[in-house]
Amino acid sequence: SRVDVISCRNLLICLEPSAQRKAMPTFHYALKPGGFLLLGASESVGGFTDLFQAIDSKHKIYAKKSARIAMPVSSFKKARGEELQVFRSPAAPAHVIGVGVPDAVRGEINAQREADRIAVSLYAPPGVLVNADLDILQFRGSTGPYLEPASGRATFELLKMVREGMLLPLRSAIDLAKTEHRTVRKENVRIKRDAVHCLVNLEVIPLKNLRETFLLIVFEEAKAMQLATPTDNATSEPTAPDLDAANQQRRVAELETELAETRDYLRALNEQVQIANEQFQAANEEVQSANEELQSSNEELETSKEELESTNEELTTVNDELSNRNQELNRLNNDLVNLQAAANIGIILLSSDLKIRRFSPYAETLFDLLAGDVGRPIAHLRHNLDDSSAAPFDLVALCADVVKNLREQDREVRKHGGRWYSLRVRPYVTVDNQPDGAVIVMLDIDTLKRSEQAVLESEAALSVVDRRKNEFLAMLGHELRNPLAALTHGLNLLGTVAEASPRREELRGMMVRQTNRIGSLLDMLLDIGRVISGKIELANGLVDLSEVARAAVETIGPLIETQQHTLTLNLPSPKTVLMLGDADRLTQVIENLLTNAAKYTDRGGQIVLTVEAVDDQARISVSDSGIGIGADLMPHVFDLFTQASRTLDRAKGGLGLGLTLVKTLAEMHGGHVTVNSAGLGHGSEFVVTLPRLLERRAIDRSAGGAPQNSAPQRRVRRILLIDDEVEMAELFGELLARRGHQILVVHSGRAALDQIANFQPDVVLLDLGLPIMDGYQVARQIRDLYTGNLIIVAITGYQNDELRLKQAGFHHHFTKPVD
Repeated sequence: SRVDVISCRNLLICLEPSAQRKAMPTFHYALKPGGFLLLGASESVGGFTDLFQAIDSKHKIYAKKSARIAMPVSSFKKARGEELQVFRSPAAPAHVIGVGVPDAVRGEINAQREADRIAVSLYAPPGVLVNADLDILQFRGSTGPYLEPASGRATFELLKMVREGMLLPLRSAIDLAKTEHRTVRKENVRIKRDAVHCLVNLEVIPLKNLRETFLLIVFEEAKAMQLATPTDNATSEPTAPDLDAANQQRRVAELETELAETRDYLRALNEQVQIANEQFQAANEEVQSANEELQSSNEELETSKEELESTNEELTTVNDELSNRNQELNRLNNDLVNLQAAANIGIILLSSDLKIRRFSPYAETLFDLLAGDVGRPIAHLRHNLDDSSAAPFDLVALCADVVKNLREQDREVRKHGGRWYSLRVRPYVTVDNQPDGAVIVMLDIDTLKRSEQAVLESEAALSVVDRRKNEFLAMLGHELRNPLAALTHGLNLLGTVAEASPRREELRGMMVRQTNRIGSLLDMLLDIGRVISGKIELANGLVDLSEVARAAVETIGPLIETQQHTLTLNLPSPKTVLMLGDADRLTQVIENLLTNAAKYTDRGGQIVLTVEAVDDQARISVSDSGIGIGADLMPHVFDLFTQASRTLDRAKGGLGLGLTLVKTLAEMHGGHVTVNSAGLGHGSEFVVTLPRLLERRAIDRSAGGAPQNSAPQRRVRRILLIDDEVEMAELFGELLARRGHQILVVHSGRAALDQIANFQPDVVLLDLGLPIMDGYQVARQIRDLYTGNLIIVAITGYQNDELRLKQAGFHHHFTKPVD
């Protein structure tokens, strides 16, 4: 509220009538007294002339009138929750509203008001307070004898409510009071009240020191008139003729007064009519002028219409041509998109200022591009490319050189040590052979590059294998010649020794030992042959690793005693470390590790054999204080035919097959073997880790039959792993397989969709950054094609976009690397 000006131009014509009826009282309430309202040229205050007065009808400028209207004050509530309705009058002070006033002050104000009301009702004459338009704002006292509601529509217009006979004198008094700004009194006004004529006095009082015009009109009963009497008899009653003459004289005076008032009223009314006629004439002239302008505009519109029709026909022809061209462009665009997608080549088109103009779907995956990247400089992208040079790879400089010199550039690059690509940057040339940017082409040559590298590594590897094979054959020949030589010499000596000689028994025992040595060498060669050909089989059963370790120690005991080593055993109680496996092959594993430790440990050394349970795994550890393993031999210690440097000391001889057999047998049992050594002269430790049966699930080997009190096993799930990073996917799949799950690894969305119906997975682990068809598209198609109940998990290096993942049908999101 308390607004000086409200400008609401050309808005009301857009509103429904009901909304207009609500707007006007709201504007009236918001404006301060004397405030202005500005409307549009086609708008008016309508039926709210009681609220606004026209200041300039042509320019639609209105001023606020004072009116008695209801103003809801929603911020003040009664205790019972009802909304107050406050009625303000210009003559009423602000505190009469009674809102926001302390209780003590409000009580005092109410007392004063009640005292004023009583005084006015007892002593003040009845009257009304009106505004400049003669609308009643307040009734004071009992005005019923002077005013009565007019029939028809309810109104507070004063001149429609006065009783018969009061209209002309009251109107004359009001005009005089408004013109001369003084109090005007009319006495002995003859009015008709309930079929009886009465005399009343009127007094019109202008209220001063106010911004607007307000009039206080007071009514009072006129005193009875005294007729003229004879001078000689003042006390005698007047005669009838005297009364008639006095009444006639008084009536003539009244009629003359009424006639004068009627003349004044007619004169004022005539002036108003003349003013209205002048206004109507001016408005008529404006309407005629506007009509002429409209006719001229209409002619111009007709001319414009003809021109538009002609233009429209031309545009229709052009539109048809453009439509045909657009269809051709769409076909060319579809051909281009399909060609790029089918070729699986990363292509980025750059403008002459090296900003991205367009890119292929494969380039979107390679460079992590988005549709919003069109128009961005290529320098803003993080391409993660490097070449074989030591300096950082500068793609921007390469493109700038091509644009400047119009010379094609080729590079072999990698994405941060990952896949290899052939990068080619060539000038972008228009159809009229004008340079207009550059074209970046990325072709995946990783398979070719890795094949080349694999070929090189396989010359190198074959060379090493060939050398080791030659060394192995030489050592095999040496190892076989020694026992054969001993057997030959023993046979020759047997012929010279007597039958009962003790020497004969010594020679026979030597020959048996050498024969067993040759047999052991042959058995080891046969085992290696079976391993290489994949023909070795395990006789699985319940195995107690404590018993296996003791059996191996019994076999290797004589060798350890011969070398005078100290063997320390750390073995658990029987039947505490159990597993399913081949007892003989596991014994062979420990025998080979102990033999290796005994051979490569100097006389009198320390050897420790430990068997222990760690969670759901069994660990077999063999450590020694021997010669240790050099850093150059450590990566190849489990390779076939690999041994430490040869010496003339035959105690350290061998074929280099034992550790290879240990590794193979451990992996066949679902485990693995590792080696640790601080270097030459610091000993070594070999650790075999195998899957262990929990004690409560173990099967009593002697009793046979099914396991007793077995705990529920881990649930085996069928998992489909989709990732185009081949090495990572294969390793991750192997890790899951070692946990007992059934794994299917594929490297593209199409391969996943082809395999999912046959594999029927429980879980899909899906990389989002797949080529051609990204993870979101694959997830949606899986939802559409596969009806089985499965969980889809997103695995990616991108940030988590929960809304997009949910819309695509993902249940979870894991960020690489996955724990």
